[in-house]
Amino acid sequence: MGPASLPQPISTFVGRADARARLGALLADQVVVLVYGVAGIGKTELCYRVAADLRAAGPLAGVPTRLWRATAGATLDDAVAGLRALDRRDHAVGDDHALDLLVAELEARPTLVLIDDAHVAAPAAIGRLLAVLARHVTRSRVLVTSRVDLALPGDAPPPAILRVEPLAAGEIAELGARVGALRGGAAPDAAALFRRSAGSPFRALRAIAAPLGEGGDDAGDPDDALTAELAALSTAARHALLVAALGAGRLHPDELGLDRAATIELTRHFLLDVERGTAIVHDLIRDALLASTPAAAQRRAHHDVATALLARDDAHRTPLDGVAAIHALLAAAAPAAAWDAYRRHVEVLVAAGVAHLLLDALRALRTALPAARLEIDLARAQTLLARARVAEARALLVRAARVPRAGPRRAACACSAPRRCARAASTAPRTRSATPWPGPRCRRRASRSWSRSPTSARCAATATPLATCSPRRAAPTRRRRRASGGWPATLAPSAGPTSSASPRPPPPPRAAAPAAATARSRCVCSSSTRAPRAATSPGPVGSPPRCDRRPARIRG
Repeated sequence: MGPASLPQPISTFVGRADARARLGALLADQVVVLVYGVAGIGKTELCYRVAADLRAAGPLAGVPTRLWRATAGATLDDAVAGLRALDRRDHAVGDDHALDLLVAELEARPTLVLIDDAHVAAPAAIGRLLAVLARHVTRSRVLVTSRVDLALPGDAPPPAILRVEPLAAGEIAELGARVGALRGGAAPDAAALFRRSAGSPFRALRAIAAPLGEGGDDAGDPDDALTAELAALSTAARHALLVAALGAGRLHPDELGLDRAATIELTRHFLLDVERGTAIVHDLIRDALLASTPAAAQRRAHHDVATALLARDDAHRTPLDGVAAIHALLAAAAPAAAWDAYRRHVEVLVAAGVAHLLLDALRALRTALPAARLEIDLARAQTLLARARVAEARALLVRAARVPRAGPRRAACACSAPRRCARAASTAPRTRSATPWPGPRCRRRASRSWSRSPTSARCAATATPLATCSPRRAAPTRRRRRASGGWPATLAPSAGPTSSASPRPPPPPRAAAPAAATARSRCVCSSSTRAPRAATSPGPVGSPPRCDRRPARIRG
C-alpha cells in the first residue's frame, strides 16, 4: 500500500547528455532539485532516465523510489499521503506530525523521490513541503518537475535548479530515425521534423504520427493535427482514451475496455503509453481531449474510472485508489454512489490514515444528500478529531445535534419538551389558563438555567417566550406571591380560555417607609440583613437596598 515507484524510461529516449550529467551531479550534493521546462519538453522523461542511471551505479544504487503526480489544487495532506508509506499504522494526526513522519521515513531509509507536475498543486502547500524536506532531510533526494518557477518560503534553503532546453536538430533526427525503425518504416525528413517540433520531443512524436500526406513541410501546426486526429477516433477508442487520461496513470491497459487492435492503434499514434504497464496519457493530449469532449461524456468517463478502481480486489486496490474512486464518482454527478463507496471503505481509509483527503468530498456530499447530512457531519467530525482539529469537529457536532447557541435555557427547552412548547405556541392567549404546564424535566432544566432577564429569551423549537416554559417566570412561589400581593397580571389564574371574568386588580402600592425608620432593613431577594445605603446612593429615599447576589435556585 505504499506510494508508486518510478517507471522505466522509454526506449526512444535520445540525447540530453549534458543535462543528464548535470542533474546527476546536483543530486550528489543537493537534497531538492527543481527541474523547469515548458510543456512537452521532456522534463519527466529526463528524470526517469537520470533516476535509472543513478540506481544502476553510484551513491543511490539500489535505493527505492517514490512517485507522486500532483493533481489540480492538491493540498499538503494530498502530497504527504501520496509520498508516505501507507502500510505504517502510526499515521499522522495533524499536518505537522505528518511532515515529521515523512521526514523520519526518508531519513531512516534513503529514497529517490519524484514530484511530477508540481505547478498544478497549491503553491503554498508545495512551498512548505519543499522547504521542510530541504531543511530536515539529508539521506534522500527529491526531484521536482514544474512548468513555472515555484515560490518557496523565505526561510527555505535555496534549491538547485535545472532548466531543460529543447533538443538539438541532430537529436530530433536521431529520435525520428529510432521511431521510424520501431514502426517498420522510413525515417521522416529531419529538417521538416525539427521545424515542426521546435525541439520538443512531444511535438516531434506528434509530427511523426501524422498520417501520410500530412507529414511534409505543408502539414501545418502539430496542435491542429492532434485535434483532427482525436476527432477521427472511433467513439469507443475516444472514450477509452478519455478514461485513461482521467485515471491519471492508475489504470491498467486491460481496465480500459479496449481490444488489442484498438490499443495498438492508439499507441502507434502516440496517444496512449502502455510501455510501463499502466495507461498514461500526456498532459497536452489530455487537455486537448477534455477541451473537445462534452460534459456528459466526461461524467461517463469519470464513472468508468471509479468502477474500474472499485472493481479491484483488496490485494490490488490501495487506499489512494479508493480516494480517487470517490472523487471520480463526485465528478460523475453520482453523490449517492460516492457516499455508499465511502461507507464501505471508510475503515480501510481510516486505518491507512488517508480519510482526511475526503473532507472536501464529504462537504460536497452534505450539500448533495440532504437526507444523510447528520451521518455525513458525524463522519466529518470523526475525521477532524483524528487530525486534531478539535474546534472544527466541535462546531460540526453542535450543528449535527441542532443545539442553539443562545444559552443553556434554549437548549434545555428545545431538547426536553419541543412538542409541548409547540402546543403552547399554538394557543392564542399566552396566559396561565391558556398555556399547558411544562413537564417535570423542562421545569428542572429551566430552573437550573435561570437568568435575571428571562423575558428576552425564546424557545428554540417554537420561537415563543420562555415565560411559557420557565417555572420561575410562569409560576411564582407562594412566598413571592404573598410578598407581591398576588399573581402577576399576565399570569393571573382565570376560569379558562373562554371565561369572561375580569382580571384581578393589582394590589395597592405599599407605603414607603421613612429613611431613618429602622437602622437595618431586609433585602427583598435574600434573607440576610444589610445596612442601608448612603444618602448619595441612587434610588428613591426609603427604597430597600439593592442586592447583587443572584436569586437562589429553585429545585423543581
